[in-house]
Amino acid sequence: MLKTDNLRYSDISRCPLDAEWQQRAAEELNETPEVLERELRALKQLVENDTNLSVPEGDDFLIRFLRARKFDSKKAFHMIQRYFLTKLQCPQLFDCPLPSECTSIFELKAQNMLSERDQFGRRVYIIKIDNFDSSKTTIDEVFRLNILALEQIAREPETQISGVCILLDMAGLSLQHSKFFTPYYARKTVELVQETFPLRFKSFNVVNEPFYFDAVVAVLKPFLKEKIR
Repeated sequence: MLKTDNLRYSDISRCPLDAEWQQRAAEELNETPEVLERELRALKQLVENDTNLSVPEGDDFLIRFLRARKFDSKKAFHMIQRYFLTKLQCPQLFDCPLPSECTSIFELKAQNMLSERDQFGRRVYIIKIDNFDSSKTTIDEVFRLNILALEQIAREPETQISGVCILLDMAGLSLQHSKFFTPYYARKTVELVQETFPLRFKSFNVVNEPFYFDAVVAVLKPFLKEKIR
């Protein structure tokens, strides 16, 4: 069984890609030195021409979006636009706190990134519904911590290539959790996954779902693309 670590202990790898990861990037993302140079140059030009955008300096930030869109610079550019537009429209959800400011929600141990990757090299993020206490945390805090976790692993070149899997453990779902499944937050979550965040979300798995889980799915389904449904 893989070890589950609290988010504050997750390890960020900044090592250059080895030969195996380079080959995988080429096979899955069409990433080669020539493609990278060409599409990065094109993306920089698109960003430079958009006077409303101000992105972090350096290539690493842009490469996240290129990998998320398989080195299609136009699609990567549209994702960057959505990324910053969403942050502008919903600052209360995307203003990520420092890990040191999240002690109370960390202690719930409801959101955990496995310290090891799965057999396909993907990150695994586990959300345990039963650990959420609505009297101790708000849905905004939960959402922001998810963003903090995703922003952290989005820096990893290996994760940019292999992606992340989400495991939602519904054990203990009760009426007190209903505020976590409103249409507004459902839509924001789906938009984040489908169009906004520079990560490849490879799978969503639900375990221990109660018989009334269909009601939760009904909230999410209208916002899902056919591919994810």
